[in-house]
Amino acid sequence: MNPGHYSGFAHFLLRAKGIVWLQSLGPGIWFNTLIPFGAQTFKYGIVSSQRLMSDLRTWDSFYMAGRLQKPTSIFASTPEITQSLAINHVHAVNLALLCLPNIFSTNDFLETIVAFSYTGDIRMSVGFGEHPAKIHQHRSRPTRRTFKSF
Repeated sequence: MNPGHYSGFAHFLLRAKGIVWLQSLGPGIWFNTLIPFGAQTFKYGIVSSQRLMSDLRTWDSFYMAGRLQKPTSIFASTPEITQSLAINHVHAVNLALLCLPNIFSTNDFLETIVAFSYTGDIRMSVGFGEHPAKIHQHRSRPTRRTFKSF
């Protein structure tokens, strides 16, 4: 599906079976990046429903669970995935409350949750790939959409 979205490496060398094999390693997701859509460029991940729900419910890799604690768009869902997303948010709220002092602001709360997904990301500490201030950038964006999900 959408062969133009895949890199030459994925499209010509890996094909579908190779991508499925790569998805069996690590967190289990394949990203197509730099996809043009109107005037914007975006990326999307392809993952099996079972693998996604497992990570959302148990944080076994925390790769997708952490990403889905920030504002994202879900294009295809099921009641089971929706329930798993809600469980992931409950886990994030509980962990944030354990990490925060007794008195905290909404920004402190949201920044703590956003920080979870970046804590283990080596790109944040070695100075390439991710901007070190990225966690703080989320607080300057409109927080209504982020906070609404929690």
